[in-house]
This record gives sequence, C-alpha cells and structure tokens, in this order.
Amino acid sequence: PCEGTKVALLRSEVKAAGAGGELLLCCGSLSETQHHASPWAASHQKAMQQLCKDPKLWPFAEVWLDTRFVHNYFKIYRGDGFAEKAWLTTLGAGSRGGAAESSATAVRRLVESVHRLSSLPIVVVNFGELELLDLDPALYPRLIVLRARDVREGQV
Repeated sequence: PCEGTKVALLRSEVKAAGAGGELLLCCGSLSETQHHASPWAASHQKAMQQLCKDPKLWPFAEVWLDTRFVHNYFKIYRGDGFAEKAWLTTLGAGSRGGAAESSATAVRRLVESVHRLSSLPIVVVNFGELELLDLDPALYPRLIVLRARDVREGQV
C-alpha cells in the first residue's frame, strides 16, 4: 500500500542497497494543501492529482527506485525530487529471452555511451519484469534505475 509520497526521499527512510525497490511516488498520500518548494513540484502535484482521480489508475502512478542506485539518486536528485537535467530512456522488457534481452542490451549500451560522451545523468525507467542486473551503480555513477508497472494494453 501507498503510505506517502517519497518524491523527496529522506536518507533515513531508504533501505540499505540491495535488490528490490523503494517506493518513491504513489497516489495515496497526495495532499491538496501541500506547499511546493518549486514550480516543478507544483506542476508535478497537479499532474498527479489528475492521474489519481481514478483509483483504478493508482497502481500505474507508483514508481520505485532500484535500491542499488540510492547513492546515485542522492548525488543527482535535488531535495524536491527533481534532477536539474538528465537523459531519460524507458524499457518495457518482460521476462528473459529474445526481445527482452535485446532491449536490455540496447539500454546498457546507451548508458555506456552517455557515461562516455556526456556529463549529464541518465534515468532508466523499467516498465517490465526483467531485472537489469548488468547495470551496476559503481560502473555507472550517473545512472538511476526506476521501476514502474507495465501499462501496455490489456494490463490497465
């Protein structure tokens, strides 16, 4: 269950690095009266309120931080839960095999390229079940891996 939006994570709330994920974002705790530190946060709140009007869609507003990337997250994200600038890519790989493995390989190569050719961080949002174990936060210090639910047709 969603017990509070953790867009701005507190270090004490984050589990030690390891498998799994830390819930960053969800509908259950949106506050109508919440004060926003930035225009970005206010816009984000407005968009989330629109999405969260329908309780059937709440699961699709949940976003988790892969806990292996907690240290990278705190280096890159500001206190309001936003990064100043970053590359963004998504992946919807299901279980192991063919297309899923090819997609994961392409994402790994993109992450490598960004780390070689850019000083900006890269955020990978994984909408699939495939664990991206070959993305190591020690090798990719400007990488954040987030998890979200599959939103393909028939899944909603």
